[in-house]
Amino acid sequence: MFKLGYIFLPLFLIFLSSCATINPAQNKKESLIYYEMGRNIIYHKDIKALPQAFAYLEHAKKLDPSNPRIYYMTGMAYRLRGEKEKAKNYFLQAIEKDKEFGDAYNALGISYAENNEFEKAIQCFTRLINNPSYPHPDLAYYNRASVYMKLKDWKKAEEDLEDAIVFSNEGNKDYLWSLSSLYISKKDYWKALIMMNKITAKFSMTDDIKYYKGWCYIQLSLKERAKNILSSIDKKSPFYKRACELLKNK
Repeated sequence: MFKLGYIFLPLFLIFLSSCATINPAQNKKESLIYYEMGRNIIYHKDIKALPQAFAYLEHAKKLDPSNPRIYYMTGMAYRLRGEKEKAKNYFLQAIEKDKEFGDAYNALGISYAENNEFEKAIQCFTRLINNPSYPHPDLAYYNRASVYMKLKDWKKAEEDLEDAIVFSNEGNKDYLWSLSSLYISKKDYWKALIMMNKITAKFSMTDDIKYYKGWCYIQLSLKERAKNILSSIDKKSPFYKRACELLKNK
């Protein structure tokens, strides 16, 4: 009896030791599976399946509580459900786990901007802009420009939008369109037209662009150009009636 107990104890300790070394890696692998299942639901914005996404992410967090992406994705789930304060808290927790987590800073900056905490939002986006390892500087510039536009700081907004366009190699329609809109707000119609020409060169001539180009031509007293482009708007387009009004009053 005594000898059997003596032999069993070392074997038991070896078993515990092997569990301690193997389980963390196994937990991380299993956690990643649950994380991906939750992320897939959130990525596809499947509102009906959100409760399942929360369950997956909660299980992932129990298995690997140090993974910042789990907290970030939980924040995105709350954001999708409209619970912005909870979302913000999870973004903060993600940053606590990883001080250089760019996606969490971006999401946190958006949360601050939506809550009119503009200075905090600017700090988040500026941190990303100043981080050479962040892979999406164009997005950080664009989001900071959006905050400056809310603050009516047109000069800084313009500079940031120009940088966003440069870093995206003029490949993002939203950036080009936002700068066009800013120029229109500043009554700089020629620059607005130039930006809209860049949009149509890279993407397509849509009815909304036709309308705003026509509107700019009218402001520049180029009535014939305005007439030509406004007349080409599809009659089924929501911009058709507005175009007719412009042509009538030009």
